[in-house]
Amino acid sequence: GIAVDKQGSVFVAEWGNSTIRKLTKVHTNWIASDIVGTAGKEGSNDGTNHEALLNHPHGLAIDREGNLYVADTFNNTIRKVKHVRDNWVVTTIAGRVGVFGSIDGTNTDAQFNNPGGITMDRRGNLYVSDVQNNTIRKMTPVGSNWVVTTIAGFAGTIRDGPALRAA
Repeated sequence: GIAVDKQGSVFVAEWGNSTIRKLTKVHTNWIASDIVGTAGKEGSNDGTNHEALLNHPHGLAIDREGNLYVADTFNNTIRKVKHVRDNWVVTTIAGRVGVFGSIDGTNTDAQFNNPGGITMDRRGNLYVSDVQNNTIRKMTPVGSNWVVTTIAGFAGTIRDGPALRAA
């Protein structure tokens, strides 16, 4: 996964290292730094910088405020990464670590099964490809909560048809 912020910094989800890296251009050079996670150490900790742990992150999206959203694939969660002063703070906003499924719901009541790609629309809704469920999920911000709904696909099958029956 890759995302670019307003300043032109490039963020990369490093699947194999379970980290998020930031590439910043300084004159003609690009400087790379790990901002979240510890290379080679998988986990699910919410927290700050290297204390926060991911488990094979895949997709990245970025909002207007510069917050990153991560499809944390092997944790079956969606994580938010917020820049606060000199730190990057990671919180789980949807899904539950160690639990996989295809349940719509709010925050950690929702269930994913290997979320992969993620993108954001102009209204701040997130769209997630829920890979093992063969579905597309929409995450709508409601106050401080995220409501997850399935908008296309049907877990467990592959077929064409209307959005909620196609997979």
